[in-house]
Amino acid sequence: MDTSPIESTVATNPIGAAPRKRRVYSLAIISLALIALAVAGGYLFWKKNYSPRTPPTVDVAKLDPEVVESVNAHRKAVLKQPRSAEAWGELAAVFRAHDLAPANACFAEAQRLDETDYRWPYLIGQSLAAPKPEIGISRLRRAVELCGDEPAPRLTLAEVLLERGELAEAEALFQKATGKSPLVKARAQLGLGRIALQQNKIDLAVERLRAAVQGAPGAKSAHVALAQAYRRQGNEAGAELEQRNAAILKAEDTSWPDPCAEFIDHFWVGMRARMHRINLLDTHGMREESVVAARQMVFRYPESALARLILGEMLNKSGSYRPAEAALRESLRLDPERAKTYFELGYALQAQGKSAEAVEPYRKSLEKRADFAPAHFNLALALQALKDEPGALEELKAAVRYQPEYADAHLALSAMLEKQGQHQDALTHAEQAVRSAPSDPRAKRVLADLQAKDAKP
Repeated sequence: MDTSPIESTVATNPIGAAPRKRRVYSLAIISLALIALAVAGGYLFWKKNYSPRTPPTVDVAKLDPEVVESVNAHRKAVLKQPRSAEAWGELAAVFRAHDLAPANACFAEAQRLDETDYRWPYLIGQSLAAPKPEIGISRLRRAVELCGDEPAPRLTLAEVLLERGELAEAEALFQKATGKSPLVKARAQLGLGRIALQQNKIDLAVERLRAAVQGAPGAKSAHVALAQAYRRQGNEAGAELEQRNAAILKAEDTSWPDPCAEFIDHFWVGMRARMHRINLLDTHGMREESVVAARQMVFRYPESALARLILGEMLNKSGSYRPAEAALRESLRLDPERAKTYFELGYALQAQGKSAEAVEPYRKSLEKRADFAPAHFNLALALQALKDEPGALEELKAAVRYQPEYADAHLALSAMLEKQGQHQDALTHAEQAVRSAPSDPRAKRVLADLQAKDAKP
């Protein structure tokens, strides 16, 4: 029987469609495999770059309770908002403020989450500039790229490069650092002056370093550098003056403006932080504020003898001697071994006119610390009030023996010796008082009076 073309085709090739089906199945499997690989790759990329990371933990066993509270609170904030760069940065700041190891890891996570904020690479770069300079400098350079007009990153990077001898780049950065604060200009001039000194451009160095000293008179490093420049210029008088100015400053007394340093300081808590802030208030003559801060510290650390000592000291300085006495007696109850507490108690009693009662705590202070010159001096005054002239004389001699630059002790000793007819010894101590405190008008007046006696027939 004849068949149609269609029937013939089917009859002669009954499996003609099978190869096409196998190709379709193969393409489908390949497509699924590619999709699976893409999904897996995307997941891994997301997990590496966008998935929440667990904030680090630290051993809090030996930490101040306030520090533990701060660490726990900021760690919880990160767990609540794991993709917040600010939350990670604040946790890092808590770690940095208390010298805890995970700080840089948290700053790095903050930078990963927000690559436009200069603070995170800057704070990493600051900490690594000395131990790992290549990494530190690269982070500081990144911070400079992001910081806009903020001068602190440029100045910090310039100072690091200056120490490494990379003067050209350092000089360019110092010159670009601008700001309204005179301290910013002084810091830049200090850097430029040090560069000029290394390049043997002495007159230029002197000009720049003078500007630095004028803008930041508390910067010990500026006085030291200017003394070096004067000496190389042949100006010995200027060099000696700047050396004396530097010697007066026990440490670098200038805090260069830096928003990131202020950011870290905001998260510094605990007793050490409270003590530091009380000291700043006291240094700036803010007596009432220092007493309030000391009372707050006692409230937060009621079993701390040191907290009560500091409260007593601040009360003494504010003239509140009776409350100071109470705070200091409680401090001694908690810790009877601290020389400074006995000294402050003696002062509180002496200021209330209780010289006889003040003698014992002063002597107790000296039992704990024999070279405590202020205790010798105050004890001398108490003994003098009690008409014990020989005892007072011995204590004044001890005061200047342990602290040769103690101008007040030299003056008191000079007066006592002159009263006893030992004029030449009195003159010697008056001269030492003037050398120790050249700007003190009392010392100059006492010396002038003694010299005037020598001038009479």
